[in-house]
Amino acid sequence: MNTTEQYKLARLVKRILDVIWYLLISAAVVWLITVIVVGINIPSEPEQRTTDINAFFGFKFNPEVTSESSAWDALISGHSEIKINNTAGLLAWYLAGIIDAFMAAIFLYGLLHLRRLFASLSEGESFAQENAERLKKIGFAFIGWHLIYPLMQYFGGRFMLKEIALNVQGLQLYASFEFNLGGIIAGLAIIVLAGILREAASIQQEQLLTI
Repeated sequence: MNTTEQYKLARLVKRILDVIWYLLISAAVVWLITVIVVGINIPSEPEQRTTDINAFFGFKFNPEVTSESSAWDALISGHSEIKINNTAGLLAWYLAGIIDAFMAAIFLYGLLHLRRLFASLSEGESFAQENAERLKKIGFAFIGWHLIYPLMQYFGGRFMLKEIALNVQGLQLYASFEFNLGGIIAGLAIIVLAGILREAASIQQEQLLTI
């Protein structure tokens, strides 16, 4: 792939990222308004509610276990994002919304700098200190996502379960912590690449000054 083709590809990726950026910003605004409005107007009747929440929980299930059983020998167990329909819990509803909003902010932060990076690449500014800083911020966003999300899942899940107080025979839900070491390593790798790009930009700048 020659230089001209690389710039064309960078411009194409930049346009795609622009479309995704504006769609996500619009969706985030609408979603935040919806969370607030629906939370204020949660009806008392379950069949009238639209307050479904998605949260990451650990679960155990055994249809033979009763509320009087002291020991749990789960037939099925695991960890997964679980949808709880028509919750009346105001705190649970807002907690789920806060977690989603916080993670969306981190994602948009990384996407913002990714857009700026490709905008610079499309203009032929491959080796620039600004690009190294942008790549570094993308790495921090990546690490932040994989560090903060598990913590918010765990502590948010604990509060949600206390308020929902789900009591289904044979089913046990509990707050679960899932740490993604691979995501942390990937974020660190991006930061290392940012450092290499910064050094390359410095070398290029010195060569230009020498000439």
